Amino acid sequence: MFASKTVKFGWHVDGIFPRGTDGSHINSVSGNKDGSLIVTGDDWCNVRIFRDPVRKGGKCKTYRGHSEFVTNCFFKDNRIFSVGGYDQTLMQWK
Repeated sequence: MFASKTVKFGWHVDGIFPRGTDGSHINSVSGNKDGSLIVTGDDWCNVRIFRDPVRKGGKCKTYRGHSEFVTNCFFKDNRIFSVGGYDQTLMQWK
């Protein structure tokens, strides 16, 4: 869904991948309603927030709370929700 920015490959998310990775470690991508932020969940237990669009070398805020990989993350109003794989928890971030 291009309008909601949930695709992990595209010009607007070109910078979400750490150097030396093939893209398979990013499990979830979501954009906020006003189009200013992108959130990702990855195999390293991280929830990362980027400014949209994310170009190569773009800086992010990284948050860690899950015990293993983050299977999904999304915006709801002014909060971010993330779902952990192994720990089977839903976390709410403000």
